[in-house]
Amino acid sequence: MGDQFRGLYPVGVTPFDESGAVDERSLKRSIEFYIEAGVNGIAHVLGGSEFFTLTDEERHLITRVVVETVNHRCPVWIGVAGVSIQHTVELAKHAEQSGAAAVVSMPSYIRMPMSQTETEEYYRALGAAVKIPVVFQNALAPSGVPMSAEFVSRLLREIEHIDYVKEETKNPGRMIAAIQHLAGKSCKGILGGAGGRYVLDEYRRGACGTMPYPHVPEVQAAVWTALEANDWEKARSIFLRLLPLYNLESRFGTVLCKEILHRRGVIATTKCRAPGLMPLDAIDQEELSGALADLRGLFTCHPPFE
Repeated sequence: MGDQFRGLYPVGVTPFDESGAVDERSLKRSIEFYIEAGVNGIAHVLGGSEFFTLTDEERHLITRVVVETVNHRCPVWIGVAGVSIQHTVELAKHAEQSGAAAVVSMPSYIRMPMSQTETEEYYRALGAAVKIPVVFQNALAPSGVPMSAEFVSRLLREIEHIDYVKEETKNPGRMIAAIQHLAGKSCKGILGGAGGRYVLDEYRRGACGTMPYPHVPEVQAAVWTALEANDWEKARSIFLRLLPLYNLESRFGTVLCKEILHRRGVIATTKCRAPGLMPLDAIDQEELSGALADLRGLFTCHPPFE
């Protein structure tokens, strides 16, 4: 459909300075980097953004900075998962008032797992609070609460503004196909998550987009562009060159993403707030250098980005 959100929507990181404060300059530079890379939209204040370590004031700040920096050049999706229905509603209203094109939320990340009744109440309140699309984030524990295709599709059919799904449970491609079949026209689109590792299968099964980490966005954009052009040979060729990096990413997540963005001159430090993250050791750093070398010639974005 013509008004469908579609394509590459990377989840932006939250840069911090060495003191642990939000680094606004690096944040703006990262947004310019994503746009230069050819993304179709930008998502922020989600898990890869370390949203659960941010104060509400910081979440509001990041929302404002991202929306203002993008300045209508692409849609901005803002994560609004909160500790309660009331908290999520407040965050969603702020995101809408700030100019977000959509809001993204998993069920409350404090009560795990929420019952289906609680989850339905949560999304009904969220759908009633805003007039922009709501993206149902269906994710695995411990950060998410995985829901069945039948349950997710029912909410898509019954609740106004619950229009999209970010699908990243086990075997996401089959879930994407099942939800679309059950929800019909009530589902405007489903995007894959999980770092983009399953994008080829997800695309075959009807995904309208992908939401990976943003460390190599121009390479990920090249994969998506090839898929849209039905050039599977090119898409697979580029994707295979990404696999060593994706293997590292599956172990290190945000730590790896920030290391790459730092190496590429996008953010000033690799500082993370999220507890329990495993740092890269010397061998990991060597493996990363090799994985990035495999992508030589595909990097088209270079500093400065401001």
